Amino acid sequence: MRWDIMDKIKISVIIPVYNVDEYLEECLETVYRQTLKELEVILVDDGSTDYSLKILKEYKIKYPKKTKLIIKENGGQSSARNLGLKSASGEYISFIDSDDFIDYDMFKIMYEKAKKNDLDIVQCLYENYFVENLEKNFPYKFIEYNSEVLSGIDYFELDPAVGPCDKLYKREFLNKLNFCFKEGIFAEDALALPQLFYKAKKVKFINKVLYFYRRERMGSTTNSINVINSIKLVEDKFYVVKELEKFRLEKKWNGNISRIIIANIVTPFLKKEMKQKEYRKKIFKEFKSKKILFIFFKNINFKIIKKLIKLFLVRIREEGKI
Repeated sequence: MRWDIMDKIKISVIIPVYNVDEYLEECLETVYRQTLKELEVILVDDGSTDYSLKILKEYKIKYPKKTKLIIKENGGQSSARNLGLKSASGEYISFIDSDDFIDYDMFKIMYEKAKKNDLDIVQCLYENYFVENLEKNFPYKFIEYNSEVLSGIDYFELDPAVGPCDKLYKREFLNKLNFCFKEGIFAEDALALPQLFYKAKKVKFINKVLYFYRRERMGSTTNSINVINSIKLVEDKFYVVKELEKFRLEKKWNGNISRIIIANIVTPFLKKEMKQKEYRKKIFKEFKSKKILFIFFKNINFKIIKKLIKLFLVRIREEGKI
């Protein structure tokens, strides 16, 4: 099937790029070779200093009608996503991380479900992908079946993943909310996604692995062993905790939102950097100064404790040790 520029763009695919030349072509090949052809691919180079921009320019030449290339100074993943979102014209929006890759049928499957049910958000199953140890690969399964169409509030009680990349979003829905990611922080996904689910009217889950989330890239946002970045991540997670608690109280929203709040409190204490004095000193200072303990006790319950134990076991499985 050939796609003409005059055809309606069904999905805008936004890909922020920063120093991922080792993985970038694999990601882009799985996007450009999708069985759904009515795509626009928005490539946002966030000030890369390796060969990433060169690769992006090659794909812009190879797929000129399908590609928008935006070059900007380094400002972080959120700023790159936001800039891409401003340029998007598709009916639905996808965010793809440039070191990950996707199934060739991902957009066809998800778009058809979204259109059939007029969904605000549709989510697929993703797999944690360890390229150097494939035996560690496992999908994030919060349910074992295709969900019914649910309100975002009811859907959120199923405990879905709160990353942005295993989902499609109706652009009209995002525009009505004037949606953008909080810039200048790590853990922006954990702040944005619960609020999106709260406001979504129609959401559905597809129980099929369509997105592959690379877990072993050194230097990525979630895997950096740099102590300074780890301390910044702690500060940002506690900021997210306070903002989500404010939102929860404002909306009188009880339930799984508390699990997200507690997870963002606890996960900094599970990092290997806890062995380092500088990190421990900072984390306890932040914990005390932001009154995180008070928020912890306002949200903790037995159900969450069980989930925390499961999270702890997953961390052991991923890292071999804490």
